[in-house]
Amino acid sequence: MYKRKIMLLIMISIVIIASTITYANNNDSYNLEKMTEKLISENLTILKMDNDVELMKLQYEDTLESYEDLQDTVERAKKSLELETIQKEQAWERYKDASSSEEPFRKANYEMRSQIYEATLDAYNSIVKQELSMIESMEQLKLQMEQSDRQKEVLRLKESYNLQKSYYSLYILKKDIEMLKGDIENLNKQKKIESTKFDLDMSTTESIQNISENIIDMQLMIDMLENQKELSLESIKTELNIPVEEQLIIEWEIEEVETDEEYSLIELISKFKESSLELKSLDKNIKIKQIILDKSYEAYEDVNDNEIKVAQIELENAKINKKVFERNMEMGVKHAYYDFKAKELNLTVKNVTEKDYTENEKNLHLRYEQGVISKIQYDMELHQLKRDKAEYDKSKVEYLNARRKLDLIKEGIMN
Repeated sequence: MYKRKIMLLIMISIVIIASTITYANNNDSYNLEKMTEKLISENLTILKMDNDVELMKLQYEDTLESYEDLQDTVERAKKSLELETIQKEQAWERYKDASSSEEPFRKANYEMRSQIYEATLDAYNSIVKQELSMIESMEQLKLQMEQSDRQKEVLRLKESYNLQKSYYSLYILKKDIEMLKGDIENLNKQKKIESTKFDLDMSTTESIQNISENIIDMQLMIDMLENQKELSLESIKTELNIPVEEQLIIEWEIEEVETDEEYSLIELISKFKESSLELKSLDKNIKIKQIILDKSYEAYEDVNDNEIKVAQIELENAKINKKVFERNMEMGVKHAYYDFKAKELNLTVKNVTEKDYTENEKNLHLRYEQGVISKIQYDMELHQLKRDKAEYDKSKVEYLNARRKLDLIKEGIMN
């Protein structure tokens, strides 16, 4: 009996400890760095990419095997076409030289050889198209396999940047709500003062009504922002694979920044061109189209000029596509660069106000203690200082996001 009680106590203790551990894990707090680590570890696309590479390897091996088998078929089709070409030409010569009695027979023979030639040509064209399609597929698979590691890194960088934007957007929403709540608090104080003045015939119902309407409008804004905040929070939880019923506790922190970061527009464009996977893919596509054109000359010369023209046009289009991308890319880099410069200038201006924040707060407190300003005026001016601080934080966030975007551009990423 005593042993059973001991065992029961041990089991209860284990359950309590396990519950405590689970509760603690479910309520871990996350800063941006920790959130980013979890995001990358939970990202299904990144996890799936390794499987995709294995599939591409298998597809490449199968396509290569089929391509090697097809080479014999292409060679046989080419020899058959050459033979049928000779026989058609011979039939034509015999038809031209035929006497009047032989003409119907020679004509019928020539028409038959012409039909056989056309059928052989169609078969040859079909096989060559299949060969060219296989070459293109293999080259594209090779490119994707070669780029797979870099593609994963690019995806990590993109996802990290998007999370940073979501994190800071949520922070700004939180601050906006706090500011509006402070506005309502001050308006309620004003309303109370106006009500007292109204009792003394020193105010009007219209003044009180105006304040009440402002409070209602601000509360509606708060409700809308709260809804937006909850949606943003739940979206982040989904990205981090945190269940809906669990709470996500976020540690809010904005890194300190110095507006002395130097970026060169020329260097950004150059770095982007060096690192861009899209640009490398477009270059590879040009090489593939050149291979197709060379093969088309080899396969279709004196046989099918249209197929050669198609290959020429596709090569030209591939070159144009690269130029279009480069121009769009250059425009995108310029927009990002000058947006960063604007955010940098705005933060520099806000820095001046921020440096005076502590001193202004001290002076405000001193004025209130000395009786220079009333409590309501003190509250309103203090709230304005907090709003200025929130605006400074917002300018820091905009600067950090713009700077991160330029860092991604240097990595060849346009997000």
